[in-house]
Amino acid sequence: MGRFAAGSVTLWFILSGCTSVNVEPVVEVQPLVPLVVVLPHHDLVKTQRQSLLAEVSQRSQPETIILLSPNHFLAGQAAIQTTDRIWSLAGDTQHIFPDVSVINQLVVGGLVSNEDSSFNNEHGIKNILADLHDAFPTSNIVPIILKDTVTVTQVEELVTGLEGVCSDCGVIASVDMSHYNPAAVADIHDIKTLRALRTLDGVDIWKTEVDSPPSLAILLAWAKQQQVKQFVLTGHTNAGGNETTSHIMGYYTAGEVADYPDQLTFTFAGDMMLGREIGYQFQNNRFQDLFSNFGNRMFWGTDISWANLEGPVSDQTIIQDRQPNDLVFLFSQQAISALTYLKLTTVGLANNHT
Repeated sequence: MGRFAAGSVTLWFILSGCTSVNVEPVVEVQPLVPLVVVLPHHDLVKTQRQSLLAEVSQRSQPETIILLSPNHFLAGQAAIQTTDRIWSLAGDTQHIFPDVSVINQLVVGGLVSNEDSSFNNEHGIKNILADLHDAFPTSNIVPIILKDTVTVTQVEELVTGLEGVCSDCGVIASVDMSHYNPAAVADIHDIKTLRALRTLDGVDIWKTEVDSPPSLAILLAWAKQQQVKQFVLTGHTNAGGNETTSHIMGYYTAGEVADYPDQLTFTFAGDMMLGREIGYQFQNNRFQDLFSNFGNRMFWGTDISWANLEGPVSDQTIIQDRQPNDLVFLFSQQAISALTYLKLTTVGLANNHT
């Protein structure tokens, strides 16, 4: 307060600043980062999936989400398919809209085929949609399903195409991990998968025992393209039992790619007889009946899968004697198909009788 006098008049005045200003607390705004996520479509872990999407949605709200899934039922014609349908949710009260512009450009470029009916029963897409809408209510989607016949070249061309037509796209790979194996085997196979995810190994990812290696290959390529190279694991679960499904959940963020660890996974199998009575019974259909119940996932997913053969394999068809009077074994060329089907990387001839 001050006083100013001029003749007989005295003026009082008050000097003050802004006396009624509300000062808001400073809030640090987190910059948006690219959305690059892997999650399961297995609803056993639906709650964990929802938590992951809620977490990443705080950091990313892309205009469009590329949703990748295996083509579980090998539906349709093309190896890589999409649809431009509008997805109805919650009794038709909510909708997810397609990014028609991106879809049309991919179709015109010959990178995907628009085959809507293939998506009618595809749970790799449909199981994710409600959770996706909750976390990203304004995002459009480009759903893509991939058969296991997709090649490395097709994946590379698709990623290049996406780079050209996506100005603000995130990628989510809806992939379940190890299938139909005992839980202990699934845990070993997941070591290789996690290593490929963490090291962005675009070669090893194709050798992982998951339900869609091509989807994960696209995910890794997109993470590299978007310069988000650090994988953050948010969940690793296993359904347990003799025929389990395992789940890996996580996202990529800014940071350095992980160093390649000093580790090696392997599966060893004992003597394998593909001649004599077994060859006589099964070689004519390339041993498909012999391994139909066993499947081909036990030896798939480790760095080395090794089995010992009871005899060498010929490059010709060998008529197998059902009751020979000797210990000389020679398997027919059809045995190679069986070994390839089992995804064995190595065979030996230790302790054979030839």
